Amino acid sequence: RAEDFENCSLTELCAQSDVLTLHVPYSDKTHHIIGSEIIQAMKPGSFVVNISRGGLVDEVSLLSALESGHLAGAALDCFEQEPYFGPLSKLENVQMTAHMGTYARETRDLMEREASLLLVKALREMKLVK
Repeated sequence: RAEDFENCSLTELCAQSDVLTLHVPYSDKTHHIIGSEIIQAMKPGSFVVNISRGGLVDEVSLLSALESGHLAGAALDCFEQEPYFGPLSKLENVQMTAHMGTYARETRDLMEREASLLLVKALREMKLVK
């Protein structure tokens, strides 16, 4: 129900949240959407989970907050530079995996279908098939 919710800024939301999960596309507008200001506003002992896209989280600010103990931990499957071998990988309070968004059966089926359709279209344009 709408009356159970209230609008607030991203900073206010993060200050009240135990876990921040990101589920947004990457763009110029969302680059480092989670930067030092947001990270410092986060509740002490909270967690960051980014399973969306690299570049959304300022990794330098995240590293600092994790090393200082301000944040309890992070779970990440995407990074600004991949493969990732940076300092976050050395922290015990960081869980890292490969980005697995395309491993879902439905996603894989759609990707294969789209690739097949594009191939047929290209072959038709080249007049190699009818």
